[in-house]
Amino acid sequence: MLTIADRIKYFRKRRGFTQAQLAELTGIHPVSIRKYETNKMQPQSAQIEKIAEALRVSAGAISGSNSELIHLETVGDLMGLLMVWHKSGILTIQGERGADRRLDAATVRLVPNPIFEKYLTLSCENAKKEETIQLDSLKIALQDSAILNDLLRWESLYNGYGLMCAKYGDTSEEQVRASLDELREGLDLIEMELQGSIETLRT
Repeated sequence: MLTIADRIKYFRKRRGFTQAQLAELTGIHPVSIRKYETNKMQPQSAQIEKIAEALRVSAGAISGSNSELIHLETVGDLMGLLMVWHKSGILTIQGERGADRRLDAATVRLVPNPIFEKYLTLSCENAKKEETIQLDSLKIALQDSAILNDLLRWESLYNGYGLMCAKYGDTSEEQVRASLDELREGLDLIEMELQGSIETLRT
């Protein structure tokens, strides 16, 4: 699994910054930036926020944590939220799979977990006061095809990694463990890439 050090280095290089430039942008001492990137020191929340702002990504993309407050300003923020919801079972990505095991974009719907029906209803803005839509019958379609394609690319790898872990996760064979680690790292990189998008969400 990628560390905070890996994430800082990945996004810094992606933005084309040197460690010195990142230090200047954040006001963090260059030695500290070097220590963060070599895993010799862990940045605190305040430093993660500064680094994330300088690299134009969410703090969650740097920390790898999903506990930060939800911000929905960029496509990266939205992708991070959708991935977290899918992983936690709040919202599942459903549809028909093709021969390549990838979901067919034309059939995909984001479906909230039916357990929410017991506790929540979703009001319609234009509905009469007594009318509500039950979450168990709600299907959300992603309107932006670029975001949908990126989400399905991630889901395909996430699903494949899950299947491989279920089948081979208990093995002690070194080669199999190395392959699983490689798959996990590829998944982490795609998650970082998608969360790193700074394109502003359209309202």
